[in-house]
Amino acid sequence: MKHTRLFVGIALSLLAACSMVKKGGGTSAGGGGGGGDHPLGDTMADGVMYDRGATITAPLGCHTSGYAKLQIAPGEAIHLDVSVSSPKDQACVGIGFLKDNGGDAGLMEEVCSDAPESYDLTAPEGGPSFLQVSENGVCQGATVTIVVK
Repeated sequence: MKHTRLFVGIALSLLAACSMVKKGGGTSAGGGGGGGDHPLGDTMADGVMYDRGATITAPLGCHTSGYAKLQIAPGEAIHLDVSVSSPKDQACVGIGFLKDNGGDAGLMEEVCSDAPESYDLTAPEGGPSFLQVSENGVCQGATVTIVVK
Protein backbone atom coordinates (compact mmCIF):
# COMPACT_ATOMS: atom_id res chain seq x y z
CA MET A 1 0.00 0.00 0.00
CA LYS A 2 2.87 2.38 0.81
CA HIS A 3 4.34 1.86 -2.65
CA THR A 4 0.96 2.50 -4.30
CA ARG A 5 0.55 5.79 -2.41
CA LEU A 6 4.10 6.82 -3.26
CA PHE A 7 3.51 6.04 -6.94
CA VAL A 8 0.17 7.89 -6.96
CA GLY A 9 1.82 10.90 -5.28
CA ILE A 10 4.68 11.01 -7.76
CA ALA A 11 2.36 10.55 -10.72
CA LEU A 12 -0.01 13.32 -9.57
CA SER A 13 2.90 15.69 -8.91
CA LEU A 14 4.32 15.06 -12.38
CA LEU A 15 0.92 15.55 -14.00
CA ALA A 16 0.44 18.81 -12.09
CA ALA A 17 3.84 20.10 -13.17
CA CYS A 18 3.16 19.18 -16.79
CA SER A 19 -0.27 20.78 -16.68
CA MET A 20 1.19 24.08 -15.53
CA VAL A 21 3.27 24.22 -18.71
CA LYS A 22 0.26 23.44 -20.93
CA LYS A 23 -1.84 26.61 -21.02
CA GLY A 24 -4.96 27.71 -22.83
CA GLY A 25 -7.89 25.98 -24.46
CA GLY A 26 -9.45 24.89 -21.19
CA THR A 27 -12.60 25.43 -19.26
CA SER A 28 -13.21 27.95 -16.55
CA ALA A 29 -16.23 29.06 -14.62
CA GLY A 30 -16.58 32.66 -13.58
CA GLY A 31 -17.65 33.61 -10.09
CA GLY A 32 -17.24 30.79 -7.66
CA GLY A 33 -20.17 28.46 -8.04
CA GLY A 34 -18.77 25.71 -10.18
CA GLY A 35 -18.25 24.45 -13.62
CA GLY A 36 -21.67 23.79 -15.11
CA ASP A 37 -21.10 21.48 -18.08
CA HIS A 38 -17.37 21.29 -17.33
CA PRO A 39 -16.88 20.64 -13.62
CA LEU A 40 -13.06 20.38 -13.90
CA GLY A 41 -10.40 22.21 -15.89
CA ASP A 42 -7.90 20.41 -18.11
CA THR A 43 -4.95 22.16 -16.44
CA MET A 44 -4.27 24.07 -13.24
CA ALA A 45 -4.31 27.28 -15.30
CA ASP A 46 -7.95 26.67 -16.22
CA GLY A 47 -9.06 24.93 -13.03
CA VAL A 48 -12.72 25.55 -12.32
CA MET A 49 -13.29 27.76 -9.25
CA TYR A 50 -15.22 26.38 -6.26
CA ASP A 51 -16.12 27.88 -2.87
CA ARG A 52 -16.66 26.21 0.49
CA GLY A 53 -20.01 24.39 0.42
CA ALA A 54 -19.64 23.26 -3.18
CA THR A 55 -20.26 19.72 -4.36
CA ILE A 56 -18.09 18.78 -7.33
CA THR A 57 -19.39 15.85 -9.38
CA ALA A 58 -17.21 15.04 -12.35
CA PRO A 59 -16.93 12.14 -14.77
CA LEU A 60 -13.26 11.40 -15.31
CA GLY A 61 -11.55 10.82 -18.62
CA CYS A 62 -9.30 7.87 -19.18
CA HIS A 63 -5.67 8.63 -18.21
CA THR A 64 -6.27 12.37 -17.84
CA SER A 65 -6.40 14.71 -14.87
CA GLY A 66 -9.01 17.28 -13.97
CA TYR A 67 -8.46 20.36 -11.78
CA ALA A 68 -10.59 22.37 -9.38
CA LYS A 69 -9.40 25.65 -7.87
CA LEU A 70 -10.53 26.24 -4.29
CA GLN A 71 -11.49 29.75 -3.23
CA ILE A 72 -10.49 29.30 0.41
CA ALA A 73 -8.21 31.70 2.28
CA PRO A 74 -4.70 30.49 3.17
CA GLY A 75 -4.53 28.95 6.63
CA GLU A 76 -8.25 28.07 6.79
CA ALA A 77 -9.37 24.51 7.53
CA ILE A 78 -10.91 22.50 4.70
CA HIS A 79 -12.85 19.26 5.00
CA LEU A 80 -13.32 17.07 1.92
CA ASP A 81 -15.73 14.15 1.56
CA VAL A 82 -14.70 12.10 -1.48
CA SER A 83 -16.63 9.25 -3.09
CA VAL A 84 -16.27 7.40 -6.38
CA SER A 85 -18.90 5.65 -8.49
CA SER A 86 -18.43 3.41 -11.49
CA PRO A 87 -20.82 1.89 -14.03
CA LYS A 88 -18.52 -1.14 -14.30
CA ASP A 89 -16.24 -2.82 -11.78
CA GLN A 90 -14.60 -1.12 -8.83
CA ALA A 91 -12.84 2.09 -9.83
CA CYS A 92 -10.14 4.04 -8.03
CA VAL A 93 -9.32 7.71 -8.30
CA GLY A 94 -6.11 9.50 -7.36
CA ILE A 95 -6.73 12.78 -5.56
CA GLY A 96 -4.15 15.41 -4.82
CA PHE A 97 -4.39 18.66 -2.88
CA LEU A 98 -1.92 21.06 -4.48
CA LYS A 99 -0.29 24.42 -3.82
CA ASP A 100 -0.51 27.12 -6.49
CA ASN A 101 2.89 25.95 -7.86
CA GLY A 102 1.70 22.34 -8.24
CA GLY A 103 3.49 21.06 -5.13
CA ASP A 104 1.92 18.70 -2.62
CA ALA A 105 -0.22 20.56 -0.06
CA GLY A 106 -0.88 17.60 2.21
CA LEU A 107 -2.92 15.04 0.28
CA MET A 108 -1.89 12.47 -2.31
CA GLU A 109 -4.26 9.53 -1.90
CA GLU A 110 -6.32 6.97 -3.74
CA VAL A 111 -10.08 6.65 -3.17
CA CYS A 112 -11.99 3.64 -4.51
CA SER A 113 -15.66 3.13 -5.24
CA ASP A 114 -16.03 0.67 -2.36
CA ALA A 115 -14.59 3.02 0.31
CA PRO A 116 -15.45 6.75 0.45
CA GLU A 117 -12.91 8.87 2.34
CA SER A 118 -12.86 12.14 4.30
CA TYR A 119 -9.90 14.47 4.71
CA ASP A 120 -9.16 17.45 6.94
CA LEU A 121 -6.66 19.86 5.39
CA THR A 122 -5.42 23.42 5.69
CA ALA A 123 -5.35 25.80 2.71
CA PRO A 124 -1.67 26.47 1.89
CA GLU A 125 -0.01 29.87 2.13
CA GLY A 126 0.97 31.76 -1.00
CA GLY A 127 -2.03 31.46 -3.24
CA PRO A 128 -5.02 29.41 -4.22
CA SER A 129 -5.14 25.68 -3.66
CA PHE A 130 -6.13 23.07 -6.20
CA LEU A 131 -7.60 19.59 -6.32
CA GLN A 132 -6.29 17.23 -8.97
CA VAL A 133 -8.21 14.04 -9.73
CA SER A 134 -7.61 11.22 -12.19
CA GLU A 135 -8.83 7.68 -12.62
CA ASN A 136 -6.18 5.13 -11.64
CA GLY A 137 -5.57 1.73 -13.17
CA VAL A 138 -7.96 0.27 -15.74
CA CYS A 139 -10.44 2.90 -16.87
CA GLN A 140 -13.94 2.12 -15.64
CA GLY A 141 -15.69 5.40 -16.49
CA ALA A 142 -15.54 6.60 -12.89
CA THR A 143 -17.29 9.66 -11.54
CA VAL A 144 -15.88 11.42 -8.50
CA THR A 145 -17.95 13.45 -6.05
CA ILE A 146 -16.15 15.85 -3.71
CA VAL A 147 -17.98 17.88 -1.07
CA VAL A 148 -15.93 20.91 0.06
CA LYS A 149 -16.73 21.97 3.64
